[in-house]
Amino acid sequence: MSRRRTFALILLAAVLYFLAFPPFPTGFLACVFLVPFFAALEGNGFHRGARLGYALGFLSAGGLVYWIALNKGTSTAQSVAMLAIGAAYLACAWGVLGLCLAFACRRFGRAGLWAAPLLWTAMEFVQSMGSLGFTWHSVATTQTGYAPVLQLVSATGMFGLSFWIVFLNVLAYRALVAFRGPKEARNGRAALRFALVAAAVAAAPIVYGFVVTKPAAAAGRGAIRAALVQPDTDSNRKFPERNLAYLALMKLTMSLRDGANDVVVWPETATAFVLREHEDRLRDVRELLEAKRASLITGMSDRRAAEGGKTKRVGEADGESRAETIKKGKFRKVNAVGLLRPGSSELETYEKLHLVPFGEYVPPFLGFLEDMAMNVGSGIYVPGTEVRVFEVPLAEGGTAKIAAVICLESNFPALVRRFVDRGAEALVVVANDEWYEGTTEPVQHAEIARLRAVEHRIPVLRCSNAGVSAVIDAYGRVVAASEEDVQAIVSARVPLGPGPSFYSRHGDWFPMGALGLSLILLGVLSALGIRSRLSRRSRRSR
Repeated sequence: MSRRRTFALILLAAVLYFLAFPPFPTGFLACVFLVPFFAALEGNGFHRGARLGYALGFLSAGGLVYWIALNKGTSTAQSVAMLAIGAAYLACAWGVLGLCLAFACRRFGRAGLWAAPLLWTAMEFVQSMGSLGFTWHSVATTQTGYAPVLQLVSATGMFGLSFWIVFLNVLAYRALVAFRGPKEARNGRAALRFALVAAAVAAAPIVYGFVVTKPAAAAGRGAIRAALVQPDTDSNRKFPERNLAYLALMKLTMSLRDGANDVVVWPETATAFVLREHEDRLRDVRELLEAKRASLITGMSDRRAAEGGKTKRVGEADGESRAETIKKGKFRKVNAVGLLRPGSSELETYEKLHLVPFGEYVPPFLGFLEDMAMNVGSGIYVPGTEVRVFEVPLAEGGTAKIAAVICLESNFPALVRRFVDRGAEALVVVANDEWYEGTTEPVQHAEIARLRAVEHRIPVLRCSNAGVSAVIDAYGRVVAASEEDVQAIVSARVPLGPGPSFYSRHGDWFPMGALGLSLILLGVLSALGIRSRLSRRSRRSR
């Protein structure tokens, strides 16, 4: 196959992949996006798998997160460089996928493509691990617009949905080759069989979804009334104009009807100052909560003493710059969520566990880049040390156990599961997607929250600075949502959900199984290859 035709097929696969993700209403394209890639792989005799896989990953994953290059908080050169480096990093796993798939197909021919669902699931699972973990590009997100299909993740987690999608891709390709492929491969009956199997596989999770989905009124064990406050503060003005976000949040919260909500949620780093260090403003917030008879869960910046102990306020009266103060270890910045309850003087906090590499910290094994990161304005944060679950009193009686995660933490199912293990009955997600205003990032980030809701059968209260803010029930249905780039309050009453799901109880059993089977398959293929080479050498020596 010519290089031009190969490139055209890889580009087509990348375009189909991009169009399958929100906000486009074409999630069904995910079920065929790998068909051109399979054609390119076979057209090259199942060689060049690593290069073809890497090219597909660079164009697909890199194209999906194009918005990194449009970050309002950095210069164009810095953001474009971050996109290029990020795409190159993500594409490495796709290159390994292509290499392994080509390896299987050289041994078993076209039948080797049946390994693709296992290998893809293993790839996504491995890429979700560690400090450089990333899940944004998981094809599971393409199905958030199809509520019945989405219910599968309550049993398998999102990686099971990815397996299903890639399996459909293999069936589609085999049907296409049997129907329209080379003359020697054409077989009408085989094409029909593959098409019928594909229809059955596609229908199975849809039927399951309709069976398990309950009416909203019967879904939970009680309900929580929530108000999500979306101030729509310009992120580049927020810190120079330190009262801008605070005044907008207070004004919007004051407009809420007294006693109408159990909890009010403010977005990530809601104010431009450390709230606990400003007693007058903290007092005003407490008085407002008393009047509204509601608890407040808010994103907040906080500081921790360098050697442990209580969080303390650190000034710069000694003339040191912020960077010098951080380097000398006088304090550590943390990205946190705080809980204020009416009638209580306590400010409970959760400190973010999974920080954004180079956005909030530099991974220890890349410590030599720390000075560079500080020079371009990246915040140097430290991660939290424990999972925290808040208890919020409900007007209907009792309390609700609510977990709160920050921004990209909501993308990691295993992390959220740690909160559910601690008894969380609802999930709050605080975020600030305003940095990527006008791109697909805010919608995609909000859609990912629907996966977490279904995985654990808990409602999600997602509050973002400029949208999308949304209340999502335990079956991934959006109860109420805001528009982007407007000031808004999203209010809704949502059931707490039916309780822990199969995935909540058993965790990542599905992707771990896929990873184990993939390693076994590669081991068997390697052994067969070694045996074949030894046999050939033996025959030549005779």
